[in-house]
Amino acid sequence: MDFIKVFKNTNRSMQRPGFLKYLTYRCSLRDSSSLELLGKELISAGSKKVQTQLTPLLNEYILRRLTDRIYRDLRESIKKSTNSIYMETQDLYLADSQLPSKVGKLTGNDWRKYPYLLSSLGLMRKGTYSLLVRGKVFLELVSDAEIKALESYKPEINPLVLTHEQKALLLYCFIENDGFILKELYSNPNLLALKDFSDRQTGDFLPAIYRKVVKSFNPRARNGEDKDRLQRLLSSAEKIEQWKGKPYTGKGAREDSVTVRLEPLVDLGLLQKKDPYTYRYSITKEGRKFFRVFCQVTEICSFLKDAFFKTLNNTFSLKATPLRKHSDILSALFKAYEQIKSPLGYAPIKEIALLAAIKSLFSEKRYFEIGKASKLIMKYQKSHPNAIRFQVNRAGTPVYVKFSERV
Repeated sequence: MDFIKVFKNTNRSMQRPGFLKYLTYRCSLRDSSSLELLGKELISAGSKKVQTQLTPLLNEYILRRLTDRIYRDLRESIKKSTNSIYMETQDLYLADSQLPSKVGKLTGNDWRKYPYLLSSLGLMRKGTYSLLVRGKVFLELVSDAEIKALESYKPEINPLVLTHEQKALLLYCFIENDGFILKELYSNPNLLALKDFSDRQTGDFLPAIYRKVVKSFNPRARNGEDKDRLQRLLSSAEKIEQWKGKPYTGKGAREDSVTVRLEPLVDLGLLQKKDPYTYRYSITKEGRKFFRVFCQVTEICSFLKDAFFKTLNNTFSLKATPLRKHSDILSALFKAYEQIKSPLGYAPIKEIALLAAIKSLFSEKRYFEIGKASKLIMKYQKSHPNAIRFQVNRAGTPVYVKFSERV
């Protein structure tokens, strides 16, 4: 696991995490892929034209978001009170009242930049662009109907809307891979003092946070790649500072870096917008509860292992109770194992526990932590050595597990 919990690439990252469903699905169809293939497949799916009836919601979306000259004919048609119009499927989904934010339209020129969020969140392996087991876990929480709705417009389902299970997994991924930035950003008293804040205001806090990351991790850098990554953070801090105080002329280094730390959190329920068409935010009641706990932790890994699901339960008032019976936890783990195991029968212990814990929390209103589940697997193996096999990492720690018989 990467000990520098900071996204490696935030340039023009995907704003609506619902698009990850389709990218992950396309990634799962091949042993390896490419940025070009994945990016262009996503653009192709989102840009399909559909004939539809003009509604007040679509009318507002067109006038406020589709302002480029290429949409001039569309805007002219609605002025003439045309009832039937042609729109891209992504626009129809983005205009939906169910979405808390209506920005984040995919553009054809940025096809190569969108898939990076997959690798940033640990769903896809960078380089081969192949699906990681975390991606398989995500797909287990995505319905076939959602995938079909991304391939062909379905008015009865909006695939950009996240389910509770999908929110939980993605929040875990954001914390695991960008937790240091989120912790520093949402504990900043200057940000918390604001009633609401813009992307530009929030982005101005990033240079100081980036430099704090470098100062903290530079002594622990393990190789040249780590040092190069920290140097890139310093360079990013300088680029962001060049935008401070400048009039808004479009998205630059500041907005590119901060948007991925704002827009997805709206979908996850931690931030909200008074106007879904703008880039102004405020922290929700649930967001304040979550950050109040998360921003006090000393070790992000320990929080994810031992306190994430309890915090999630309390944050969103899910009214779930702790699952203490070992046999019930083992049963949940085995079900998750069956869903994500490899052809050789092995699966990562953490991914098994993560999927099982999410299913238990939302389907049965009972929760347990990943750390407890991992310890329980180890304990069970000692008493039933023939039922479980492990594969270990270089340090000798069991990482993968194979259940030889049902527990």
